[in-house]
Amino acid sequence: MKQPIFILTLFLFALQTSYAQINFQTRWQNRPRNAIVYLPRNFNPSENLPVVINMHGFLTNARFQFDYTQFHKTADSVRCIVIYPEGVDLRWNSGTFFFVSSTVDDVGFLGDWMDRAAVLYNADLKKVYSMGYSAGGFMSYKLACDATNRVAAIAPNVASMVNDNLNSCVPARPINIAAFNGLSDPITSYTGIAGNFPGIDSIKHFWQIKNTCDVAPLIDTLPDLRVDGTKVVRYTYQNCGQQVQQVFYKVINGGHVWPGASNIFFDVLGKTTLDISMNNEAWNFFKTKEIPQAVRCDAPQNLRATSVAADSFQLNWDAVAGVGNYKIGIADDSSRVTFYETTNTTIGVKINPLRQLKWNAASLCSSGYHSWNTSRALNFTPTGIRINKVQQMNVFPNPCTNEITLDIPKQGATDWKVSVYNVLGEMMPVSTALPGNKIDISLLSKGWYQLLLTNGEDNYSTSFVKE
Repeated sequence: MKQPIFILTLFLFALQTSYAQINFQTRWQNRPRNAIVYLPRNFNPSENLPVVINMHGFLTNARFQFDYTQFHKTADSVRCIVIYPEGVDLRWNSGTFFFVSSTVDDVGFLGDWMDRAAVLYNADLKKVYSMGYSAGGFMSYKLACDATNRVAAIAPNVASMVNDNLNSCVPARPINIAAFNGLSDPITSYTGIAGNFPGIDSIKHFWQIKNTCDVAPLIDTLPDLRVDGTKVVRYTYQNCGQQVQQVFYKVINGGHVWPGASNIFFDVLGKTTLDISMNNEAWNFFKTKEIPQAVRCDAPQNLRATSVAADSFQLNWDAVAGVGNYKIGIADDSSRVTFYETTNTTIGVKINPLRQLKWNAASLCSSGYHSWNTSRALNFTPTGIRINKVQQMNVFPNPCTNEITLDIPKQGATDWKVSVYNVLGEMMPVSTALPGNKIDISLLSKGWYQLLLTNGEDNYSTSFVKE
C-alpha cells in the first residue's frame, strides 16, 4: 500500500503550478546532470546573495524537493539563491549503502554548481549552505567531510552517515551543523541499521568530538505549539572550536519527513511535526555563518579583457600572493558556463561572437576555498545592432577620472554611437555627442567599464577604468 500512495503523491506534485525557476542540464564526469535554480523575486546580481543547496532523497528528484520543502518561499523573504541539484539515478554518492557503492563524484558536481552560481549570479561563496532530505542529508554530511572549506554550515534532515563515510571523514576544520531526526523514523532508523549506519546519538557524538564541543549538551524541549502527536527536543553543544555551533533536533514520534511541511505521505512515513519549521530553523541557523577568513584567500584583481579578434579574447589579472592556480568562468546569455583552469595570470579564449558573454576569475585557495571576483561583461550585442566584426580601439587616459578621448579609426564619420556598460552588463548613461572625440564620464562610479563604438557597419570595443 505504501508504494501506490507514494507514486500518487509524486503525480499530484507534477500537476502543481510551477514557481519562478530555471531548469538546467549541465555535464559532469561526461554525463548529463540536472538541477533547478531558484532566484528570489526581483533578483539583482549586485546583491551578492548566499546560496542554499537543497538536496532530494533517494528515488525522488529535484522537482520533488522543490515542491515538498517549499524553500523557495523562504528564499523570497530572506534573499538567497536556492540550488536543487539532482543525483544520478536519483541517489547521491555519500558512501556505500546496503553494499551498493558509486563512482559518481557528487562532491565535485556540487562544487561545480557553487562556481556556476558565482559566475552567473555573483553569489557570495563565503555563505554556501547545504541542506537535504534523507539521502540528500547524508550527502550534506559528505560535503562537511570532504569539502569542509566550501560550505559554511549544513542542515541534514532525517539523515545519518554511512559507515565508510564516517570512518574516512576528516573535516578540515570544525563546521556548523543543525541536524533534524525523527525518533520514530521508519527509514533512517534513529538507532541505526547494522552494517550501514550507526544510531543518531553516535552521529551527534562523532561531530561533538570533531567540533571539539563540550561533551554534555544543553537540552531543552521546545513549545508544543500544535496538537500533532509530536514534541521537539533540542540539543545544543556548547564551547565548540572556532566558535562554530552544533545543534540537534530530536522529534519525538517524528517520522521520515520534513518538519513543518505538508503531510503529503499521510503518515505512512511517520508524523510530521508542526511545532517547528525546518525551513525557518535552518535559515535562522545559516544566516550568520560564513566560511572563516583564515581559509579564504584573495580574489584576483584588475581583471582585464582584450579583444584580439572577433572570436578571441586575451584575459588578464594580477597575481595573488600564495595562489598557484586560477579558475576562469565564461557565461553566455543562455546561462551556459565554460570553465578553464590555469597556473598563469593570463589566458586566451575563443568565444561565439554572436552571444553576449560575461566572465569571472577565481583564486583556487590552498584550503580548497574558491575566491571569485565580480562577473563582468566580455562582449556586447546591443539591441537593434548586428555586429559582424568587433575590432580593438584605444582610449586615453586610462585609468581616467572625468573624461576620456576615443582614438576613432575613421575620423570623417559622424554617425558613431557610443555605449558604455558596467561589470554587470548594464548600460550606463553617457553623452553620445563626441566633440573632439571626448566623452564625459564624471557621473560614473569608480570601477571597470566596457565601451562599444559602432556606426552600423564598423564596430570597435575597448575597456577603461575610472579611478
